[in-house]
Amino acid sequence: MPRDPKSEYLRRREDGFDPDFGVRAKLPEYSALRDDHASAFIRSGQVSRHLRTTGQIDASGKIVDGRRVAHRVAVVERELVRAEEEGRALRREEEEIRARVRAERLGKLGDVWREERVALAKENRRIRGEIMREVRRVTGLEELQGMPNMKRRKEGGK
Repeated sequence: MPRDPKSEYLRRREDGFDPDFGVRAKLPEYSALRDDHASAFIRSGQVSRHLRTTGQIDASGKIVDGRRVAHRVAVVERELVRAEEEGRALRREEEEIRARVRAERLGKLGDVWREERVALAKENRRIRGEIMREVRRVTGLEELQGMPNMKRRKEGGK
């Protein structure tokens, strides 16, 4: 189906429309902070307070150049990253030292506990021996039934 000549004409006309009117010149950069006509507005209390908190002007009201500040910000950010890495390394090192100290203490405690158990076992054996000797003395028995190892000790000298 052929197109309507009027719609074809309108399409060509629309395609040929240039909103810049053929001028490709770049407009100069505009900064409201540097505009003389907006200076009274910028100096007003609320606006200047907002611009100070966002870092666009300093405490004296001078405009802060973002390009100059960007370098300083990058340096500070690098320092922060380095400080965080050093902090993590220090925490890791501290945890390793704590683990070594814990292991050393536990090892020493293990030795102490073993020595205490051995000393307790020896003390229990000594007390049992005293009890058995006293029972033998009171009863007049040299051997107690159910305790064959007592006989062996006397005979074998163990």
